[in-house]
Amino acid sequence: MQECYVADNLLYIYCMISYKKEKFINVGLLYAFMSDKSLFLEVMGDSPINRVLDFLITFKDFDYSLTDVCGNSDVSWSTLHLFWKDLERNRIVKQTRVVGKAKMFRLDEANPVVKELVRMHWLIAKTYTDRLFRKVEVLA
Repeated sequence: MQECYVADNLLYIYCMISYKKEKFINVGLLYAFMSDKSLFLEVMGDSPINRVLDFLITFKDFDYSLTDVCGNSDVSWSTLHLFWKDLERNRIVKQTRVVGKAKMFRLDEANPVVKELVRMHWLIAKTYTDRLFRKVEVLA
């Protein structure tokens, strides 16, 4: 199910999207010009840690193994391990359970810093969406 808006030959999709080969489905990302980057990455910069945070915030209802985090945020295993311990130490992520040999992690939503990161993530999406549709109304 997708709602698409076309204005001035530009396609803006704010809809249900599939993230990386339809493994996970969720609502809430805005992709402009069918780009691979979310607005969070466009605004905050496309760095490995931002890609991981973008994935974890967007799909915060579930927990993930480190392999899942790597695969779904396009960050290599070695790069993820450069900053993952810092995320754990600063209580950005927490281990939720163990499945076989895999440790599962998710955002630590009890942490006020994480709450503000999540709020900022969705504020960026809302702000830029409102701007885009305001421009569409002016053009129309």
